Amino acid sequence: MLLERFKVCICGGALEQISATMASRDDFQVNLLTGHPERWADEVTISILGRTTVAGVLTRISSDAREVVSDVDYAILCLPGYLIASTQEMVPFLKKRCDRE
Repeated sequence: MLLERFKVCICGGALEQISATMASRDDFQVNLLTGHPERWADEVTISILGRTTVAGVLTRISSDAREVVSDVDYAILCLPGYLIASTQEMVPFLKKRCDRE
């Protein structure tokens, strides 16, 4: 049975926990829009309470919105409030369904 994959773009690198948790699931494909793509590896790993490790693979990492948001179903903003205005650059590249939810 094929799983429907939710395509998500995390905008900002503030929450590695969200990125790793979503990317570790078979039903998510996770892209990352960040101002510092060179600081990221394709695999994101975190420890929870020092015991459990969650690891996931990011599909695409880029500072170019066109590369990471054009085919996603959801864009999640994980950045400080003063940077939210900078995400307007991605709006023309969002699918209409994503844009309206």
